[in-house]
Amino acid sequence: MATWRIDGTCNIGATIEPDGRLECGSADSFDDSSNYWGEDVNLEGRFDFEVEARNEQAAREKADEVLGDLIFYSNDNIEWEVSDVNIEEVERVSEPMPLATALETLREWVEGQDLEESLQEACESVLDSIEDLVARNETQTAIISALRAEVQSLRDEVATANGLRAVAEDALVKASETPFGPEAPKEVNDEPTA
Repeated sequence: MATWRIDGTCNIGATIEPDGRLECGSADSFDDSSNYWGEDVNLEGRFDFEVEARNEQAAREKADEVLGDLIFYSNDNIEWEVSDVNIEEVERVSEPMPLATALETLREWVEGQDLEESLQEACESVLDSIEDLVARNETQTAIISALRAEVQSLRDEVATANGLRAVAEDALVKASETPFGPEAPKEVNDEPTA
């Protein structure tokens, strides 16, 4: 699996209301006539962390699940509430190990173990089968790529043929509108004019 970095934001909010009074020991008859009301405070927080996942969608889903536990630990005895959690970016930071490397690593590990003969054979058989499937997959992928290129070439040729057919049809229509053979004689009026 690949490692993905999650970057995001959230709001933390609280209602701040002073709990106390003004005092001035050096003033005579000092009276605190203040009237304090709660004030809503909202601040933006930013965070990033990493998750392991097969693809970006799975990483985003895992991040959503993890962020369900997001809280704000306060050092000031104010109860801050987390809201509007937003994942802004999901970025791959490490690639999964290539299959060929993983197979080679497993093969070396199996060879280095003191396994029963049947277990050793089973492991080697599984690894051989995986390598065979990988090779067949690569062959089929190459064949599919070649077929896609051939299909695209045929599509291009069909488009060209359709264009030529349209030109030929236009030429036939024009030709059918043109009379063939000698021009018909013009009528001559033999009557004497007055």
